[in-house]
Amino acid sequence: AADLQEKNRLSRLLEHKNAFLERVVQRREAEFNSQKKERAKRINQLISRKRAKETLLKLMYYLFPEEERIQMFHVVD
Repeated sequence: AADLQEKNRLSRLLEHKNAFLERVVQRREAEFNSQKKERAKRINQLISRKRAKETLLKLMYYLFPEEERIQMFHVVD
């Protein structure tokens, strides 16, 4: 009788253990996915800033020589 009670007690503990492990795994997965999304967001922001900076530099490169040419024509007039 004592062995049967012990067996039942251990089977209940195993069920609780499995439920607990499942909750832990779910929390870890959720945290990992959250960190993954945050990292992807930061990377996209950096890429976006880099593209904006490159665009600005290209504009400056093409605009400044044009402005200098315009100034040269005004000096000649």
